[in-house]
Amino acid sequence: MQKLEIKDWRKPLAIGLSILFALYLLFMLSGVPEKAARLYAKEMCSCLFVMEQSEEYCADEQAGNVPRIMVNIDYENKKISSGFYPKTYAYYVNERLGCRVEF
Repeated sequence: MQKLEIKDWRKPLAIGLSILFALYLLFMLSGVPEKAARLYAKEMCSCLFVMEQSEEYCADEQAGNVPRIMVNIDYENKKISSGFYPKTYAYYVNERLGCRVEF
């Protein structure tokens, strides 16, 4: 039986890609992206609907605190959605309670 020869560069590349993929899975399963999306939605909701600031101001204000995440703003229902999957929602309750995050 003939032994297949692996090229010298393929084995380190495969090991490196495997390590990167394992780190990516660890990061995604740790919940960090979901927590960041929750925080961003809550902060944007509070800035827009409680403090009544402009969207530009709130986006600039949050830039230093939380990484920018895809965000959709529903002004009619006073609701913010952020993240990719699963989506996180923050909605305005009232002036006294402010905004809440939906899980």
